[in-house]
Amino acid sequence: MFVADVSDNNPADISGIISENDAVIVKVTEGNSYVNKHVTTQVNQVKESGKKLGLYHFIVGGIDAKEQAQFFLDNAAPECYDPDVPLLLDFENMAGYPVLSGYEPREIADYIYEKTGKKVWLYIGYSDVVNSVHGYSWEDMADNPVWIADYPYMAPTEYTQELQDWADNTHFVNIKEWKIITMWQYVCVPYDRSIFYGDARTWDLLAAPVNNQTEPESPQPESQSDTSQQATSAIDEQTKSEIHDLAQAIADKTK
Repeated sequence: MFVADVSDNNPADISGIISENDAVIVKVTEGNSYVNKHVTTQVNQVKESGKKLGLYHFIVGGIDAKEQAQFFLDNAAPECYDPDVPLLLDFENMAGYPVLSGYEPREIADYIYEKTGKKVWLYIGYSDVVNSVHGYSWEDMADNPVWIADYPYMAPTEYTQELQDWADNTHFVNIKEWKIITMWQYVCVPYDRSIFYGDARTWDLLAAPVNNQTEPESPQPESQSDTSQQATSAIDEQTKSEIHDLAQAIADKTK
């Protein structure tokens, strides 16, 4: 599945972007005061299209995690309670912002889980996972789906198996905290675009509150917290099956 993510850096009318993708993830909030000025229009367009919708919050350092989480939920309602809409956290260290501690995602994720029953997905750059200058450790998020941003070129780029092989063999092989990469943002021009390693049912399973999911239909993988195995994202049927099983396993863990 191809997935775009948008904010008010994009126009209010995202119909062209929607037409080129299977899902669109819309920025809702940032910190505890900023709301995407196009959020209502963009969300409604995605819903009207029948494509998959996701919602994300941009984490800001130095602001209480629970306050950020509640601000996100307040502005993402009612869609944040839709079982088919995943909630995502955007973790980036940006110039002009307080340096993020690395503890914010877990604290925000726990609060959102308490309020919605959903396990958030974490968006994070490769450089903040591997050899981070800030010394981040992500074992506490290893049970949540991960969305890696990592660009081979800073130019418009088509997704190909060759591009996937580059990511698998040079970068994803170095990621130890997650056994499976759920999604990869491989290009940021002319807009942010990702590949989701699964189908629509897998998306729904990972999005849904864990207590609303069905019993697993196939053998479950080892816990994501087992970091002894290298991460993989080879886009083949086996990996699609593994991510599908992961979604089922996430549900089963809390029963």
